[in-house]
Amino acid sequence: MEHIIVWCPLPPIRTGPAFFLEEQIIELSKHANISIAISDQHFHLVEKIYRKKLPVNVKILSETVAHSNENSTHIIHIANHPEHLYCLNAAKLNRGYLILHDLSLHHLIFYQFQDNYAAYKALLMQNAPAITSRISKHLRLKRPFERSFYCIRFLEEIIPNSKGIIVHSEWARQLLRTIDSKLPRDHIGHIPLFSKISAQNQKLSKRDARKQLGLNSNFFIISIPGFLSAQKQIGRLLSLAEALDEFFDVKVFVTSSGSVPYLSPKERKLYKKFVIKNNTFMSSSDFEKVLIASDLVSCVRYPTTGESSGVYAKAIAAKSIPLVLPVLGMKEGIDLAVSFSLLRNEESKTVEQIRTAFASENIEASQKKMTEAADGRSLRITVAQLFNFIQSKQAKKGS
Repeated sequence: MEHIIVWCPLPPIRTGPAFFLEEQIIELSKHANISIAISDQHFHLVEKIYRKKLPVNVKILSETVAHSNENSTHIIHIANHPEHLYCLNAAKLNRGYLILHDLSLHHLIFYQFQDNYAAYKALLMQNAPAITSRISKHLRLKRPFERSFYCIRFLEEIIPNSKGIIVHSEWARQLLRTIDSKLPRDHIGHIPLFSKISAQNQKLSKRDARKQLGLNSNFFIISIPGFLSAQKQIGRLLSLAEALDEFFDVKVFVTSSGSVPYLSPKERKLYKKFVIKNNTFMSSSDFEKVLIASDLVSCVRYPTTGESSGVYAKAIAAKSIPLVLPVLGMKEGIDLAVSFSLLRNEESKTVEQIRTAFASENIEASQKKMTEAADGRSLRITVAQLFNFIQSKQAKKGS
């Protein structure tokens, strides 16, 4: 049986890919012997938690030990988060298959240079000459320039060393080809993030999920999952809640750790009026219950937004309508979602979309579409697609 080393953090390390990895690892282990490479810093903590939780053919390795496994197949999860820095280094040292959760790594790079801002500034200027004038203010303030986004080509140093690359949207696949036009067309694969609700929660109704979470069954609930940050556009979502409150009994369920970002005085009043819960980082089971209990699940992030969303994938499996900003790869899932606008003068359009989506004659058809979409990107199917992609590359090399 093939041996695969998967480079990605696991909870309690808090990254998006880490939160969804455990389920994927269990499915992967049906096809191969698996080792999970964890950073040396967190190895002992993670190994203690997972040593008895995972299948017998799944092991936890430190990054140091994992680097010595030259004959293994390496699958490396790259994300725009400081905890994935060891994965970025692994992509430079090991020829493996990259799973790119973000195509812009500016937060990761900024963290890498946090003690040497002059070097960060030089790197930014070198990689983004076309937007130099726009970033000068942020450079003076010594903070990462979030809006630089896809202008910075930090992926160029790891793409040529890869055996293959997986992205989660067709938009991302096309953009990658502009970074390195010499790559063979089949070097980049598009596999959507898997949609799955665990067996213990699959039959849980919205009413029962709310009962377990202590939520009123009559509320119209907008949930804001994940780490609380300015990118989640809390203020704009509270404004939307106020506009919707004319038609529904709206509450905003904040399921996040982290402090509340800056809010204007009016937004703070709205926060006190609409927000009903503020949790710390949740277990995966409780996280699923929140999605099932929600009417609308916010997948909004701006200006730094992923080209895909694990929350979106889980939301459609929970049959709860996602609220998305229709840009980049997120445009590809808009047929199952409500489109969110950052422009206040378009807020009424979002309200009308939501009212239409939740009209009694439309709910059944909407849930049927989400079920079909989730079935098409199930954990079993997406893992099989990943193995087929790897095997096609190995067969091509051997031919």
